[in-house]
Amino acid sequence: MERKPAGRKPMALTAELVAQVERVEPDPGPEPGTSEHTDVEFDGLVEKLLLQHRPETLWVFAYGSLIWNPEFAYVEQRPATAPGWHRSFCLKLTRWRGTRDLPALMLALDRGGSCSGIVYRLPAEDHFGQRGQLMRRE
Repeated sequence: MERKPAGRKPMALTAELVAQVERVEPDPGPEPGTSEHTDVEFDGLVEKLLLQHRPETLWVFAYGSLIWNPEFAYVEQRPATAPGWHRSFCLKLTRWRGTRDLPALMLALDRGGSCSGIVYRLPAEDHFGQRGQLMRRE
C-alpha cells in the first residue's frame, strides 16, 4: 500500500508552472557550417524512405512529448517497449532550450536498455504527408 505524506498534494507539471520559468532567447540560427533542410529536401528524404520501405500499416513509436502531444492523426494506440534503446540526456541543443554560450541537453534515445512508450497506428492514406510532418517536427 502506497503512503502519502499528510497534507501534501501530488506533484503535477502545468502550463502555468512552465510559464513561470520560461526563458525567451533569440534564435541564432543553425550552427556555423550547417543549414536547415528545405521543404524540397524534406520531401526527398521522405520519398527515399518510402521507396526503401512502403508499409501497408505505419506505426510510430512515441516517447516523451509525442505521447502527450502527437500532432498527427492516428487510428489506434498501444503501450510498447523499444528494446535496445533508452532515454538519455544525449542531444546537445544550442537553439531553443539552449544557446551557444550555454548549451542544453535534451532527452533522446541512446543505445542500450529499453524505453517504454506508445505506438500509434496511422491512417492508411497519405503516408508521405504523415512521415513528412513527423520528420519536420522531430
